[in-house]
Amino acid sequence: MNFDLTDEQQAIQELTAQVFSGATSPETVEAVERSADRFDRDLWAKLAETGLLGVAVPEAHGGLGFGSLETALVLEGHGRSSSPMPLLETIVAARAIAAHGSAEQQGALLSGVADGSIVLSIALEDWGANDPSRSGVTASLNGDQVTLSGSKPGVAGTADAAAIVVSVDTGSGLAFALVDPKADGVSLTTDESTAWSLDATLNFDGTTIGADALFGDADAVDWAVQQAQVGNAAYVLGACEQAIATTVEHANSREQFGKPLAQNQAYTQRLASAAIDVDCIRVSVVQAAWLLDEGLPAGDEVLMAAWWASDAGLRVVHTTQHLHGGMGADITYPVHRHFLGVKQRAITLGCASSHLARLGARIAVAG
Repeated sequence: MNFDLTDEQQAIQELTAQVFSGATSPETVEAVERSADRFDRDLWAKLAETGLLGVAVPEAHGGLGFGSLETALVLEGHGRSSSPMPLLETIVAARAIAAHGSAEQQGALLSGVADGSIVLSIALEDWGANDPSRSGVTASLNGDQVTLSGSKPGVAGTADAAAIVVSVDTGSGLAFALVDPKADGVSLTTDESTAWSLDATLNFDGTTIGADALFGDADAVDWAVQQAQVGNAAYVLGACEQAIATTVEHANSREQFGKPLAQNQAYTQRLASAAIDVDCIRVSVVQAAWLLDEGLPAGDEVLMAAWWASDAGLRVVHTTQHLHGGMGADITYPVHRHFLGVKQRAITLGCASSHLARLGARIAVAG
């Protein structure tokens, strides 16, 4: 495949960099982290104004109508900034509705996502081994109603979400349920995540929704999981890129024994190894996103991107934090935020070992 970006993709990449770099700083990120909802609304408004919130929303609903690769470029920019907001969750939920939802669901939500007035969330993670191919929420169909029971962990952006796309077990396979988080029988148990975001456990206690709130099937859920895993890896890519850039600046300005740290060979060797890891993450993300956009089989490549992000991503941010010495332990220092962000994403929808195990199982079945 050709890894070069098209002119349109380069334009999205440049616009993303302009928006995030112009609207965020360590001080603004810290201020948002101290706020009650930990949501950078000013940046959200700028993303809507420039059309980036609707990067993958169909043009018929006010979006730009792009796909997985363009989405990855936006999420890479988000990773560079580490700004608190449910961007990935809103985009993936919107894409699931656009691809598999009803016309009524699309009409009610997608234009609001594109203009920034609607926030969405998506609940794909599960308890235990965190295998997204199963769900701890059951959906029992009874005529024109569905009863939901069970729970979903680690759901981001629930405080502001107009709706949550939840993977559910219908008894005959997985599907999606579109749920109002404020509906009767729905409760949220909110806690602070590793990366200081406010994530929730989504609980259903015999919650009744209309049968028309169900959409998609097991293939649709698998597609959404793949989109989320590639988007997650793109965020890790951006965070690692920025962590290295911050470390390079530190190495050139910080002196030890009368010379810059950058002149110490062992120091630069570790940075070079981290840069190679970042290149591997980038190539795997671009390949997986391109295959998804082309409608080609991408299961193996998505798992490889997820594995690279989890395994190499953690290696990169451990390296950059270590190379900062005592400064790396300062929880307000940008490199520490990237460390926490990658640490959180490295265990989202699985971890390095589970991605590798699933990839190995797929290869074994294929022979």
